[in-house]
Amino acid sequence: MTFRSLSVTLAVLVFGSSTLSAQLPNTQLSTITPAGGTIGTTVEVTVTGADQDDLKTLVFSHPSVVAIQVVTAAGEFDANPTPVNNKFQVAIAADVPAGIYEVRAVGRFGLSSPRAFVVGTREQIIGTGSNHTLSAAQEIQHDTDVVGFTDASKRDYFKLNLTAGQRIIVECLAQRIGSRVNSVLTILDDQGHELAQNNDGIGFDSLVDFTAANAGTYVITVRDFVYRGGVEYLYRLLIKSGSHVDYVVPSVGKLGTASDFTIVGRNLPGGKPLADVFADGVQLEYLTQSIQFPSAVVATTAMHRTLVEESISSTDISVMGDKLAFSISDLPVVIESGENDSAEKATKLDVPCVVSGRFYPANDVDWFEFTTTKGQVYIIEVVSHRLGLPVDAIMLVQKVVTAEDGKVTVSAVASVDDPSNRNGRIGQEFDATTDDPVYRFSAPDDATYRVRITDHFSRSRDNPRLQYELRIRPEKPQFILTADLKQIKTANANEIKVYSPVLRKSDTLLINVRAERIEGFSGSVTVTVEGLPAGVTCAAVELSPSQTVASLVLNSAADAKAWQGSIHIMGSAKMGDEQVKVESRYAAVTWGTANKTQAPAYFQSLGSCWLSVIDVEDGAAVVSVGDGAVLETSRGGKLEVPVKIARGAGFEGDLKLVATNVAAEVKPADLTFKANSNEQNLVIELKNAKAKAGLYTYYLRGDGKVKRTRNAEAIIRAEAKLAHIVKMLEAADAALAATTATNKAAVVALAKAVVTKTNSETAKKAADTGAIGTAAAVKIAQESLVKAQAALKAAGEDEANKKVAQEAVVKSTAEVAAKTEASKLAVETKKAADAGVIKAVAEHKTVETAQQNAAAELKTAMETQKRTAAAKTAADKVLAAVKKADVAKDYAVAVVSTPIRVNVVDSPFALSEVSSLVTAGGELEVKFTIERKYGFVDPVDLTFAIPGALKGVAVAKVKIAKDASEAMVKLTATAEATAGKHTIEVAGAAKFNNVPVTAKSILNLEVVAAAKTPDTE
Repeated sequence: MTFRSLSVTLAVLVFGSSTLSAQLPNTQLSTITPAGGTIGTTVEVTVTGADQDDLKTLVFSHPSVVAIQVVTAAGEFDANPTPVNNKFQVAIAADVPAGIYEVRAVGRFGLSSPRAFVVGTREQIIGTGSNHTLSAAQEIQHDTDVVGFTDASKRDYFKLNLTAGQRIIVECLAQRIGSRVNSVLTILDDQGHELAQNNDGIGFDSLVDFTAANAGTYVITVRDFVYRGGVEYLYRLLIKSGSHVDYVVPSVGKLGTASDFTIVGRNLPGGKPLADVFADGVQLEYLTQSIQFPSAVVATTAMHRTLVEESISSTDISVMGDKLAFSISDLPVVIESGENDSAEKATKLDVPCVVSGRFYPANDVDWFEFTTTKGQVYIIEVVSHRLGLPVDAIMLVQKVVTAEDGKVTVSAVASVDDPSNRNGRIGQEFDATTDDPVYRFSAPDDATYRVRITDHFSRSRDNPRLQYELRIRPEKPQFILTADLKQIKTANANEIKVYSPVLRKSDTLLINVRAERIEGFSGSVTVTVEGLPAGVTCAAVELSPSQTVASLVLNSAADAKAWQGSIHIMGSAKMGDEQVKVESRYAAVTWGTANKTQAPAYFQSLGSCWLSVIDVEDGAAVVSVGDGAVLETSRGGKLEVPVKIARGAGFEGDLKLVATNVAAEVKPADLTFKANSNEQNLVIELKNAKAKAGLYTYYLRGDGKVKRTRNAEAIIRAEAKLAHIVKMLEAADAALAATTATNKAAVVALAKAVVTKTNSETAKKAADTGAIGTAAAVKIAQESLVKAQAALKAAGEDEANKKVAQEAVVKSTAEVAAKTEASKLAVETKKAADAGVIKAVAEHKTVETAQQNAAAELKTAMETQKRTAAAKTAADKVLAAVKKADVAKDYAVAVVSTPIRVNVVDSPFALSEVSSLVTAGGELEVKFTIERKYGFVDPVDLTFAIPGALKGVAVAKVKIAKDASEAMVKLTATAEATAGKHTIEVAGAAKFNNVPVTAKSILNLEVVAAAKTPDTE
């Protein structure tokens, strides 16, 4: 487990899977790491998941937890800051309560399903991922939270220093936050010897309560129970030196009230030892504290809730810093005494009530007793599995009769284990059934009744945290809705994907809602969707008493705008004189599977249903059936309704449409559209005599393929960046060529300057030598002149010597003059040579500096060109990858039509009600008229049921002819006909397309006694 390497790996991903065969992409959020932060801080998180193209933000269920995408600053090859697709800075405001919140990712393909994000009060430490041995244990402190994930076949080691007698409680949050890990916690000494261990301390999460015997270093290890690992196996260790609440008695309360509760836990401030109550070998403590229940249910953030847990009403309350979920009830609360382990010691109850108890100690059996009257109806149920506890309770109900002589007779009324629908649902998708026994009790007599409850696994467990509630309450007719938020299966029926509802433009979305009618309710339920944005519609679905699944079809318009938000699926029904309205529960996939026969999928309950509308592309196709109005016909009737297909881009080929979620007796034949056909009629023929009257809402479903590119905008962005880099590379190439030429010229100039400098230095050296030599020659000549002048002076009058001397003087004088002139010339030459050297040196320095600058510019140009060329290569690769990912692919899609609503009535004809009068002894003709509907033209036979009280009246059978609208019926009354007003039932019988159909009416007949005559008198 290494967060750093994970981040690097994920940062290079552009898209999710490159080969997709399922339905069109839907943003998914598999993990967020770290999956939490501390109140009042900002934490950088990395997200993973499929189809995370162009992520924009993260949305949290608390408005004060806000994410800002990490961006890289504008640079050499990016004119603007560039978002890092999978990294975000999450700011947690100081006023956010500690708890577990939902987080969703928002991207090109809509809003993802949620993951858990934990907001805590303690400092958060991120695991290094390299602490897989005792010697590499990561150092931590108590009163901190450590986040990480397990690696396969390894365990993570953390070390901390404790003083003698110091107590810490280490709790692992894992499955309660939707992790796959089944954690095991171990405490070791510094030599690796095991001191404590726990696996399932809180459900499938572990908890260790440890007190250091000696001061020193101790080691905490965490691993998966079967050594699984990966980013989906995340955990959060809560290392506390303070208190921990194990459970509260009672576990139930009434909204808007405050009362005293017994808090049971460890290290409780002011807590007292609880006699004979131990958890994992540690004696628990208790104290009494008043707890105020909120006036309305607070959304559950204490746990990752299952569908079973959501089947009861509960609310979150903070108890001594720990968030606990309390169930809600208005019934009087009775706390189990613990002394009721036999029938003779049964706790006597005044019902209705709710008992808060525990399956503790091992082999615990609890008895309760109440008295009621014959015919009284109660629901008797145990609530424990629905509290999120691994309990499978069984219940026995007995009748106790005491005779006048004191003899007690006990007879069994019922033995109840799991509800009747439990076994068939175990292992199925979105299983919300429970192991809790529920029994509808109708008292057979005025008597005393006993209830015995125990846990199937009580012999193997000794855990005081296994609480239960025994509820004996009046029957309350009600219904529960559960919306299954799942993607429609296509080719692979065994694949279950993580999914969140998303609509494209011109698209349809199916959400199946299951209705469970309980405790005597058997009426119709109307299901609607509230909170839809503009451009999205959904027709209401009315579930007749025999229907259990409402198929809601959401439809988006061609101009629907991008949107995201929560919607509400509501059900309403008439119960007595009251119209009851309830919101659906929402069931979602936590972890999917490629093949459910090999690995199970995991499901959870969501607090809300979020919908996203994306406007980057159209849906695969929209199949419209009629105009949405309710169609009507009778049993035996026939309807034709136009069906049209609006094909989205890339949707071609044949499409076979099958009526779905409709009873077989009224199901129309399949409808196949050829590739070049987009309109035909759906024929609905109700030829099955078993068809029942009622309103049927269903849809047509077809499986097809759509060829789509994935993300054209990504190509545009990649091409634009490449074009920008290409221009930069062209400029870099030109700059490199120019600097290369400049440097070459500078090198040549420098070489010339070197030659000039060398020559001038040589000339200077020669001039220096010449100047020295001529100066020495002048000196020598001057010395010769002095000698000649001395010789001339010494010659006196000696003409011969004088002449010689004079000639020598003249010669020396001339030589001095010549040598002096030569010396002057040499000096001038030297001056010129000195100046030449200075100039040559200066020119050399200038040329040398120019060449150095040119070389530096050349180096810079070469580096720029190399870097730009590398950037172009990288941009080429990115573009190639994006284009490869964007190559048009065939996506398997399921298309659902707009809803079909057909109201089926019993009969295609109605008979008029007739009132008439006849005098005893007379006869008359009565006209019956018939109202024909739905194209019915066949003859109708009328029969008349004469009530037993009516004597002397006869009505002949009659047939209303084919296509006729009336018939005359002859009625005769004898003289003894019973006088008075009578009701004669009239039955019409016919066949409508060979389906027997009937209708009834009434003949209101008044028989008047015949007037008396002398003969009759």
